Amino acid sequence: MNCKGSFVKIALAIFILLFSNYASSDTLVLNSSRNNKAYIYMQYKPGIPKFRKFSIKEMLHSTSNIFGVSTSFTNQINSTNVSSVSNYKEEYRPTYDANKISFGGGIGYLVKKYLRLEFEAFYENFNLNKGNYLISGNHRYFALVHDDNKYVVMENRGLKAGSTLLNICYDVLNAELKQYYISPYFCAGIGINLINFLDSNFIKLAYQGKSGINFTVNSNIIIYFGAYYHGIADNKFINLPVIYSSDNNSVKFAESTLSVSYFGAEFGVRFMI
Repeated sequence: MNCKGSFVKIALAIFILLFSNYASSDTLVLNSSRNNKAYIYMQYKPGIPKFRKFSIKEMLHSTSNIFGVSTSFTNQINSTNVSSVSNYKEEYRPTYDANKISFGGGIGYLVKKYLRLEFEAFYENFNLNKGNYLISGNHRYFALVHDDNKYVVMENRGLKAGSTLLNICYDVLNAELKQYYISPYFCAGIGINLINFLDSNFIKLAYQGKSGINFTVNSNIIIYFGAYYHGIADNKFINLPVIYSSDNNSVKFAESTLSVSYFGAEFGVRFMI
């Protein structure tokens, strides 16, 4: 099933149902007047990567150069030619694409009229940018070269991040905004990320900040939109496997640093339960 299509259909159904009752303004109330405490929510949450300070080297070896496959190479890299160092001539500086399709959700609880606790989970997939490569897939391969001209080859399939966070959220219950059934919100969260990078999985400490606007449709349903920033506390990635080594006696692992953070928008619906 197409996730984007399903989300759009659900959202349209919700809006039709909710706004058909909009004229009954006595049913529309803000957080401060609800008796419900718990809620569930779903959201659309695209992300833009802000990855910095990338470096990589072999473990137990010094790395003198890092080269990507030549952009003019007209054959596709495969198990036969992946080991040919002559194919690697480009300076390797990977960049990543924005993730336009990402969904998440969670559960929450109203501690006070203006204070919420949330458990949130979402997933982001940042593909490696293809750049100017003529052949699909060649942009993923790169070589780490020793001082003695020995080398290893690695493959970069992008970065995937699954997040679970505990957020503390503050809703600004302003009397002037109450007549429009809106309230700003601010959240701060901490949790963990499961990151897949260079064919290895890592668990990292994560943090998040977000803010936006709540719109109370009725006593049980709220829609919201806002912006967020998400960061990873640790930038070290070790024991990264290589796919080829010219030295059979060499340790076939690498280590990398990469400061991982991303930001974007969020649009969602909360259902009081």
